[in-house]
Amino acid sequence: PRAEACLERVAARFSRDEKVQNNLGVVLFSAGKTARAEAAYRAALAADSLYAPAWNNLGNLLAAGNHAVKAEDCYSRALALDSLYAQAGFNLGMLCLRELKQPARGRELLSHALALDPQAAWATTARQELEKTR
Repeated sequence: PRAEACLERVAARFSRDEKVQNNLGVVLFSAGKTARAEAAYRAALAADSLYAPAWNNLGNLLAAGNHAVKAEDCYSRALALDSLYAQAGFNLGMLCLRELKQPARGRELLSHALALDPQAAWATTARQELEKTR
């Protein structure tokens, strides 16, 4: 709570800094404050619509809220901005497999994400999903 309050004060002061707003969104989302987290991600994107991490994180929030098509759009935007963004590729790949029922696309995205970052925290999950969907 104290760190959150401190970050909110910084975010109020730096309202046009996409990184600060995005970080605030991450903290708020992890605390279960989804409406405020979404507002922070959207503030990050208002500050810089080309900031891929904010698109990815907004996608995470929307996916968690059962808005798969909107999440897909966010992840796709993140990847369009940075085709080497392995985390966004993993997130979209998992969404394709689990929610969008697009197994071929999901496998392709997970394979690409693993090639980019084989040691990522999510790599084991990606490998397991690829094994299950063979």
